[in-house]
Amino acid sequence: MKVTRRRFLAGAGALSITMALRPILQFARNASAQNAPRYNIVCIITDDQDYVSLQVMRHLRSYPHGSWIEFDNCICSDGICGPSRASLYTGLYTRNHGITGNNLVKSFNTRVDTLPVWLKNAGYNTAMIGKYLYGSAKIKPNPPGWDYFAQGGYAETIQNRATQYLEVVPEPFFVVAAPVDPHMKAKPPGKYKKTPVWVPEDPPSFNEDVSDKSTWVAKNQKKKNPGEGLREERIRAHRALLGVDDMILAIIDTLVARDILDNTVICFLSDNGFLWGEHGLIRKHWHFEEVIHLPMLIRFPEQNGNNRHETRVVSNVDLAPTFVDIAGATATVPMDGRSLLPILRE
Repeated sequence: MKVTRRRFLAGAGALSITMALRPILQFARNASAQNAPRYNIVCIITDDQDYVSLQVMRHLRSYPHGSWIEFDNCICSDGICGPSRASLYTGLYTRNHGITGNNLVKSFNTRVDTLPVWLKNAGYNTAMIGKYLYGSAKIKPNPPGWDYFAQGGYAETIQNRATQYLEVVPEPFFVVAAPVDPHMKAKPPGKYKKTPVWVPEDPPSFNEDVSDKSTWVAKNQKKKNPGEGLREERIRAHRALLGVDDMILAIIDTLVARDILDNTVICFLSDNGFLWGEHGLIRKHWHFEEVIHLPMLIRFPEQNGNNRHETRVVSNVDLAPTFVDIAGATATVPMDGRSLLPILRE
């Protein structure tokens, strides 16, 4: 997606207007919170999943039990795990929450102006199961706001922990299930280690000539030129996503067994995208579309079984204000994101 100078200036103008209207928008959020639906919330976050790979998730793409909205243009605020997830938990852009790199995530561990604190204060039972921000080092004590905090794990482990928790947790609840799949190097479940999976053909931008681009692109292309094992790694990543897909279905089945599926909002997304050789680059950190374009689907009970695509541009910073609205909670800081509840209710 090319951003012209005109679009950039228009976006900058819109941002300045949004900043000026923050007090008004906050008042509107507080007013809408009074009529919040008070659904349970389950948020499933994958790790480094590119938008294109959504096609391999056969359960999720079948829209189990209906009422799904698939967002075609969800953009993350930052192409790095820690900053992106901090945006999800605060509704703030990187420049405002201050976690500008993975090396700074420890300063987030004691923060109280966050989504789990706001929802806990609104009477929700809260659980974070899986990858929190970045890395696998254990966080002690648990960050503020979380009643249950079980860090780390691939899809099979997260599935077991999340379903066991969901079987007994009282309503209302906010549960984050965040496997480290399909992060490089991907580790598919044993039953999928040899399963044939779809992988897209290399696009025109794969190993493209970057002589007309910024010098840092050419420098990193030369340094990180994709090797022969890149396609094999992508196959492993897609096999790992089959395990994530099973985990999603197991979570849904658990909600069905408790007869609370239609009292629960389910959100699925990735923390950031990934480059598989496009522009001669791999991994993330680079602000190309492949890095910032996220897969995202939300199951909202008021859709009454209907499924639809949403083409308007949304962002992961919009999720915190959305969940605050759903919970009837009160945020303690003005957020950059905007609640998607009006879109969900269309």
